[in-house]
Amino acid sequence: MTFHLAADTGFLIHRASRLLQVELQKVLEPYDLTREQWPVLAMLWDEEGVSQNKIGGYLCKDQPTVTRIIDRLEKKRLVKRVTNTRDRRAYRIVLTEEGRELKEVLPKLVDDLLQRAQAGLTEEQVAALRQDLLTIAGNLEGDG
Repeated sequence: MTFHLAADTGFLIHRASRLLQVELQKVLEPYDLTREQWPVLAMLWDEEGVSQNKIGGYLCKDQPTVTRIIDRLEKKRLVKRVTNTRDRRAYRIVLTEEGRELKEVLPKLVDDLLQRAQAGLTEEQVAALRQDLLTIAGNLEGDG
């Protein structure tokens, strides 16, 4: 079997991901946000008050990285740490009013980017792609 990088699924996933990251950074730049901060905000819009551990687990980020991202979002006054009433050693991450207001504009801009990236694919192809990526991630979870 001959190996060809251009036909390697892992490489193609990485390349598409990298191109999306570059374009996402362009979308977020006017809002003084990074592509690492974006999914934290998006996660909090869906489920506010989660722990840093939950954020890290879902986003596949180690604890020091999550702490750094939260610190920067806190410095920008978009999130704040609130003591967890069940475990005073832990914090819940909640949005500030400024963080909630970004939900009015950012998801639409990111969706526009995704629509551009998915141009030429049918809804069925996009749904199948999502399912395939979930399957690949599920196959690899726990292997790291």
